[in-house]
Amino acid sequence: MSTIALLTDFGLDDWYVASVKGVMLSIHPNVNLVDITHQIPPGDVVAGGFVLSQCCRDFPAGTIFVAVVDPGVGTSRKAIAIRALGYMFVGPDNGLFGFLNRMTEMEDREIRVLENTAFHRRQRSATFDGRDIFGPVSAHLSRGVSFGELGPAQPSTTKGIWRQPARIQGTVAGAIIYIDHFGNAFSNIRKSALSLASRQTAYAQVQIKGMELPLLNTFGDVPEGKALAYFGSTGFLEVAVNGDSAAERLRLAVGEPITMVDRAAKGIT
Repeated sequence: MSTIALLTDFGLDDWYVASVKGVMLSIHPNVNLVDITHQIPPGDVVAGGFVLSQCCRDFPAGTIFVAVVDPGVGTSRKAIAIRALGYMFVGPDNGLFGFLNRMTEMEDREIRVLENTAFHRRQRSATFDGRDIFGPVSAHLSRGVSFGELGPAQPSTTKGIWRQPARIQGTVAGAIIYIDHFGNAFSNIRKSALSLASRQTAYAQVQIKGMELPLLNTFGDVPEGKALAYFGSTGFLEVAVNGDSAAERLRLAVGEPITMVDRAAKGIT
């Protein structure tokens, strides 16, 4: 059975998700629909791309991902499908799929612009491409439509808009890019930014909002109510408070600067 996984910023209070699913089921009644989330902050392409990048490889090969975080709907931005990593990704070309640039080589990807209207909804609006283009195209793909029939090839996609950390003489300057349901704050700093010595000994300092946090392994390494930094399951540096929301307790928001000092690289003892 084919699987389509959906990620949007549509929320759960309105009919938008139901309309997209209804169109897909009308085309392929037996398709398996999986909700990743529909709670991406409205228009937050960075958050949408981050969430999708963290879960897509947990799905079986052949899964079709429909991602709709599309503040530019109805404009000149293109509608695309990407074949990469053994999956297919359908959505707007606005940086939402930019993480694939770091996960695959160009020769391992195929990109198509969704210009073949035979696979679109007959009645279209200018503001609901999730229902009118992305949903129908994904349903046709799940039925076995050839990827090459979707439209002309495109050599590349819009680059992701995640900020990349800056490294200067052992100091890595990054930013918070996502806050989860628990109030844990995710930065754009990867563990690979540390020198090998610091990776092995956690010989680093983490600074945020004028505070210095210990770099530890897990929440229980500090007393309840205390803050810590750690490299979690994402591989990115995270900030949390044991038993509480770091976002609320520390007043953190997306875009907040965070710095990691690699003491080994600086020769600090």
